[in-house]
Amino acid sequence: MKHYKINMKIHHNHNYISNATQTKFLGLTIDDNLLRKHHIDQVNKRMSSASYALKFIKYSVSTETLKIIYFAHIHTIMSYGIIFWGNSPSAKKVFLLQKKIIRIITNTRPRDSCREIFKKHANNNAIFPIHILNNIIYN
Repeated sequence: MKHYKINMKIHHNHNYISNATQTKFLGLTIDDNLLRKHHIDQVNKRMSSASYALKFIKYSVSTETLKIIYFAHIHTIMSYGIIFWGNSPSAKKVFLLQKKIIRIITNTRPRDSCREIFKKHANNNAIFPIHILNNIIYN
């Protein structure tokens, strides 16, 4: 797939308006090639911070409290705008981080399967079924 650069020169009131390579609109980062990688990187960064925090508080709160934190904070970060970025190849990074967070909450090993864990603790809310559900609802 070829990418073509278009250099547009826009003037307003004798001032030159420069082109931006990316912009944030309603919390979604869009670049000049309409790629979603920058947005997914930001989602991963926010989820990584939340993962780090969960590691430290998991010993002082119950599993139910960790689940509440997950659905209130992490799940909302992950699912916002998923219809925009969920079909991107980079979305797999979000899924891997989601599995890591679920493993932190349930205190399971890194190599354990998450299939049953998602069914039992996360109401089957893996990232890809959420994307499919949002496509069905909004398309």
